[in-house]
Amino acid sequence: MAHHDPLARTFGLPGRIPLRPFDWTARAAELTTPTLILHGTRDDSVPIRLSQTLRDARPDLVDLETFDAGHTLSWNSDPSRWQTTVTAWLQEHAER
Repeated sequence: MAHHDPLARTFGLPGRIPLRPFDWTARAAELTTPTLILHGTRDDSVPIRLSQTLRDARPDLVDLETFDAGHTLSWNSDPSRWQTTVTAWLQEHAER
């Protein structure tokens, strides 16, 4: 009889989800795609230090723009700056 993690069973999964593949701070050397991170400095769900660590590990590929905002609220805190930042970043990286 196979042992199933109780949380996995709750969601109908056959077992635990291996989270290491999702840890981009640990796998920064594997990144190949330019990435823009928009992170709220008051985010109480995802510590900003994670985004800073990834940016510091791969400054050639990762740009970090911070906002005085909570989790997922960057646009709400400054829509104009958010739009300008994203538009400029996309224009710069679309030309590559």
